[in-house]
Amino acid sequence: MEIQDLKLEIGKCLKSFASLILPSRLIPKHFTLLENPDEWEKVDYYNDKLISPKDFISRAITDLNVNLAPLENFNYQEQVKITQTFQSFIAKLLARLFHYLPFNNEAINLLDFVTINMEKEELQQRILTFNRNFQIFPIGEINKLSKEISELADESLIRLLKEAKKSSIYLWDLIQATNNEEDKNEKYPMLSEMFSVAHALPTSSSAVEQTFSKLKCIQWRKNILSYNFIFYLLERLRPTPLCPIII
Repeated sequence: MEIQDLKLEIGKCLKSFASLILPSRLIPKHFTLLENPDEWEKVDYYNDKLISPKDFISRAITDLNVNLAPLENFNYQEQVKITQTFQSFIAKLLARLFHYLPFNNEAINLLDFVTINMEKEELQQRILTFNRNFQIFPIGEINKLSKEISELADESLIRLLKEAKKSSIYLWDLIQATNNEEDKNEKYPMLSEMFSVAHALPTSSSAVEQTFSKLKCIQWRKNILSYNFIFYLLERLRPTPLCPIII
């Protein structure tokens, strides 16, 4: 997943849970428009908004697992009890996801600038706001950055956008390669750094979790090793003092 897809994937995640318990008319196109997301912890708030037990079981079979089909043969009271239990759980899960996932975060809503597929004014506003949030370049260099944005926006990128096939990483490689053929000096050095920072942002915590899992694996399987010796071994993997450790 590339960084510009983060907002879209967050929306898909929320919608996949919401579609299990809510009628489609109550699911907003953008979850930033959802009213009172924190209230979904309370049964009284969402109780009159949920789909019927019959519809819930039908969606569970269709969207989750066809092996749930025997639920359709349960009597009405049993279906109501099952539905209430799981709808309550999913509603609370949604409330936690609203709180945990940064779908309403300003930085997340700026990240699609890497696609360069927008009007010049909007592109400039997003990049400058991103720079202000992450403090990549000081105020004294904003004029240079704005000039690079303007020059990039004036380029004809239709062919490159088509060739990149929605990959912003590949798109920027194509832009740099095209300009480097004409000029040995990098044409957009500041934008290049901006795009590198944007794409370096983690789209999930899985990489960190996998690293810790590997560390646990080392210690659990080799319990004779001390923490100090493990970190000594890890330091040996570092090519230079300033390089990160690659596990």
